[in-house]
Amino acid sequence: MTACHSRKTAVEAGTRDGILLVGNGGEVQSLDPQAAGGLIDHNPISALFEGLVTVDEATLEPKPGMAERWDVSDDGRTYTFHLRAGLTWSNGAPLTTADFLYAFRRALSPALASEYKDVYFPVENAELFERIAANGAIITQFPFNRPADKQSFPIRNRIVAGMTLGTVVVEANLSSGALITANFATEYGRQIFAVPGRIDSPRSKGCHDLIKKGAKLC
Repeated sequence: MTACHSRKTAVEAGTRDGILLVGNGGEVQSLDPQAAGGLIDHNPISALFEGLVTVDEATLEPKPGMAERWDVSDDGRTYTFHLRAGLTWSNGAPLTTADFLYAFRRALSPALASEYKDVYFPVENAELFERIAANGAIITQFPFNRPADKQSFPIRNRIVAGMTLGTVVVEANLSSGALITANFATEYGRQIFAVPGRIDSPRSKGCHDLIKKGAKLC
């Protein structure tokens, strides 16, 4: 004997099994938010991820997403977003402002080569960031074509110390310019590393002095 029974629709089956069904109209290029393309990619991504803000479907105005609110400076050029408390990734790890900053920088990085990175260019210096990351940059406080001299090296080293996460001094006497760089790095809160040498070598005295002052052995 056979009997007729109602068959569940795809939507009903998806609701029962926890499956997201999206009528997308085309093949998805990427589910990577920074590498995705147009509307076809945006549909599933908007269901999988939430940004700082989202869109009110009734008014098309921005409404709170990961950010519970935001402030705009008087000149309209600076937006400060305030994240909701208790945000986490799917694995339970905390979601922080550093994650959003990383996402912006990754989208602009030449390594990713995002086809749509120009959508970030309205953000001040975003295009400059992308160009520097791709081609490098010269940082100096001197006029171009100024010849190098003895006085310019400590000033140059001040910039170098500020750009690094840490400074390693391999060999230095007590009057070495490397100690000037290390002192700048200390003022900037960077880590200092020093390589110990022979106790009777003048070229090791600078490193030993740094170690006495708290530099880490390297």
